[in-house]
Amino acid sequence: MPKYKYSVIRFVPSPVRGEFVNLGVIIGSDQTGEWLIEVVGSKSRASRLDDDKVLPLLATDLERLQTTIESYSEPEIFESGVELSEDWLAGLSRNSRNLLQFSHPNAVVAEGLSQAFEKLWGRLIVESIPTKRNSMTKASVTAKYVTALTNSRLDSSHMKRRVKLETSKTHANIDVAVHNGVVKDITQCWSLQIKAAEPLLNEIKAWGWTIKTLRDHGGLILAGRQPIQVPNDVRVGVVYAASSDNELMDEAFDVFSDTDINADCVTVENAAKHAQVAAQLVSDQPGLDLQP
Repeated sequence: MPKYKYSVIRFVPSPVRGEFVNLGVIIGSDQTGEWLIEVVGSKSRASRLDDDKVLPLLATDLERLQTTIESYSEPEIFESGVELSEDWLAGLSRNSRNLLQFSHPNAVVAEGLSQAFEKLWGRLIVESIPTKRNSMTKASVTAKYVTALTNSRLDSSHMKRRVKLETSKTHANIDVAVHNGVVKDITQCWSLQIKAAEPLLNEIKAWGWTIKTLRDHGGLILAGRQPIQVPNDVRVGVVYAASSDNELMDEAFDVFSDTDINADCVTVENAAKHAQVAAQLVSDQPGLDLQP
């Protein structure tokens, strides 16, 4: 199971007195690439200690931090100026010595990000019921697919994550490329459950245009010291979290099912089957020797 690092968000009105109230939690993992922040809806306990009435100012800082983390979880949709990592979280903790502080990161092991969050929230936050999370982020979809590849006995030497695919006319970011010296599978992970439907569809259409160009001329994956060849008949996959928005689903599948793209599409719940095929392609079809 993956290991996550978490830090507790604390309101410390008087560091001298040592009083504090837990306002929320940040959880993330370099291993899975997922990050989550949750802040209490009610700040009544904190308000009772807020003699100087600074909570509204701190709420603005927290909203800014929430935007940063949520943007990182959907990189195609929102621009994020901060590269989140476990080191970033440790730095956030070290540098917080004022009214808003972040505890030293600790580890928690769980099946997934949501399970880690549920395990921690009840222990750390006493006054608030967490928001019910019915949606998945792109980062969580990608993490589940990468876990499925690992369970199919593919290691990091056969996987390239978050790489650039370059064709003769355009380029696109690819979430996961599976290769044995020649790329055998490129899979894009999408969450169709986010609210920003129009930007999401624009990104899907831009990805589709790049794949169409790939089908005509082939391309290259730019990662590491040497580019990796991508043949025009490479298997193209889509792993997605389905949405109840039928219009969004229809428009997305207009791209995914385009005959010039010919993508193999599976829901995130069926990521394991998709990963098994990718692993089989690596073992069945010899490629160039892998670089050590």
